[in-house]
Parts: sequence; C-alpha cells; structure tokens
Amino acid sequence: LGRGLLQLFCHSVFTHGVFHADPHPGNYRFLRGPTPAIVLFDYGSVGRLEERQRLALVRLVLDALHNAPEDPFPLFAALGFKTEALAPLRGKLAALCKVILEPFIAEVPYQMHWWKRSERVQDVLGDDRWNFRISGPAQLMFLMRAFHGLVHYLERIGEPIHWTWHCRPILEAQGEAAARLELPVPVDPSAGFGGLARRLMIHVTEQG
Repeated sequence: LGRGLLQLFCHSVFTHGVFHADPHPGNYRFLRGPTPAIVLFDYGSVGRLEERQRLALVRLVLDALHNAPEDPFPLFAALGFKTEALAPLRGKLAALCKVILEPFIAEVPYQMHWWKRSERVQDVLGDDRWNFRISGPAQLMFLMRAFHGLVHYLERIGEPIHWTWHCRPILEAQGEAAARLELPVPVDPSAGFGGLARRLMIHVTEQG
C-alpha cells in the first residue's frame, strides 16, 4: 500500500504534472486484495505544474540523488521562486535540498521518523528560513499539500519504503527532457551538490 501511494504521487507529479491536491482521509479509500487498490474521490482540488516547473523539479531531485555539481538556485528560479529573496541563501540550497529531498535519495528503505525535517531545516537555514518561505510561489502550495498527505499516510502505515528504488525509474524516464531545460538565471558551479561532504569522519583517542 505504501509503495502504491508513493508511485501514485511520483507518476502524478514527475510524469504528468497533475495531481490530487486534497489528500484528507475522506478522499481516499483502500480496497483489500492481493494487490491493494487506491481509490481517490473528489477532484475539486487538483494541482498542476507548468512543464518548466515539472522538469525543474525532476532535475532538482536527480541532481540531489546523483550529487551533481549543478547549482540548484536556477532550478528554484524555474520553479517560480523569487530570486531576489532566495539569492542571499544561494550557498545553502544544496544542503537544504539534501534535507527536504532525503526520502527520495536515501540508499535504504526509509523510516519516516528518521527525517526530523523541521529541526534539520532550521540547522541549515537558521533565520534565513523566512527568506526561503516568502520566496516560494503560491502555486506550489498545492504540491506541498499533496506531498504532506503522502508523508502522513506513510507515517501512519509505518512500513519503511525504499523511495529511491521506486522513484528513480520514474524520474530518469524524464531525465533527458529535464536536462534540456533552459534555466532562467546563470549557474554558479561553486554552489552545486558536488561540494557537499558525503561522509562524517570521526577520530577517537583514549588517554592521549
């Protein structure tokens, strides 16, 4: 059931750019059987991404997944973020993406209680989190509703899901189109994912 919900979200957002944006329990039913079926009701609230937004989001997740050297700032601009508000935290965006996209890029089946996203976003952005919030386009509120609905159900189901295993084929099917996306602002190579540390090295000594 968790895999089905995840794949429904990924195909809706990354492949089609059209998704159910009112994920409260009254709009979902689950049919039992060898393969549980997901039934959605009430299409009064449907979110849509423009083609440029959809491809920018695909490219952003793939960049984080592959630790690409690409600067995420132009991709946020393509998503509709206000560049003047976002520019002061440009150097923090790659680290921020690693936090907010962690389930998509984790190398193991992901337990949702590992995430602790609010505290970790605070660690990365500090007071700049307000700049990040006000820079976002109102249109993405529908996407956030759909995403938080997915997270809610996976938390309640409680089974770890290997997001990367199930999402990567869906993302990579859109990868070539996303790579051709023309970005609205110049890239800064020093702000890419490739500059982030991938290991924490600890050296312990005892009695000198």
